[in-house]
Amino acid sequence: MRFQVGFVRAEADGVAPPLAELVRAGEVRLKLHLVLAMMATKSPFELDDPPAAHWFAGLLDLPDPDINGARRVNEAMTWLHENGFIVRTRRKGKPPHIRVTHHGSVSAAGGRYVQAPISLWQEGFLLALSGRALALYLILREASGGSKTHSATLSGGRKAQYGLSEDTWGRAAGELERAGLLQVEEVFARASSKDEYGPKRRRRRYTLVSPEVLALGPVALRMINSSDGPSR
Repeated sequence: MRFQVGFVRAEADGVAPPLAELVRAGEVRLKLHLVLAMMATKSPFELDDPPAAHWFAGLLDLPDPDINGARRVNEAMTWLHENGFIVRTRRKGKPPHIRVTHHGSVSAAGGRYVQAPISLWQEGFLLALSGRALALYLILREASGGSKTHSATLSGGRKAQYGLSEDTWGRAAGELERAGLLQVEEVFARASSKDEYGPKRRRRRYTLVSPEVLALGPVALRMINSSDGPSR
């Protein structure tokens, strides 16, 4: 799946990207949006007959999916609609029609995209990881785009474009490390490989595992990481 870069990274100074808005909005809203994006991957990115709220609640492993879980899903749907992430049109005798605005398309029809491995959904990482960890994974996919080593070394200014606080970034990175999806190293480097003349400083280098490794699933990756150290 491919998300537009503008979903992950701010396109203007002082404006939080949509993904950062979802992180601040809470885990249910973020994960529900990712599920909807996965379900509506072809233009016009619509769900004409979406499942009931209790189905989404069960998928997201919410407690009491038939009542309280369904209520939380409906509240999240309302928030996503009111904040422009989906367009939800009510209909008599049928579930509301849903159109996903910040969608994840199957193919890139021009422009720059962030590739999100389908294994995030298929192998259960959507449940195994927190919302902030999922968000940072997508951010680092964008930051390391084009790198054969899946690595990124970011300046403070570049990190600010993703809209996460230092606390959220640090906690999410730690979670991804424990899950075996990320290795963080202290290096002495320039902010970017394209910056040939900038000063070298002590920075953190973030290296994601190869997307193919996600097929092992979260349980196997965590076991490998705990016994042998972070996987690459």
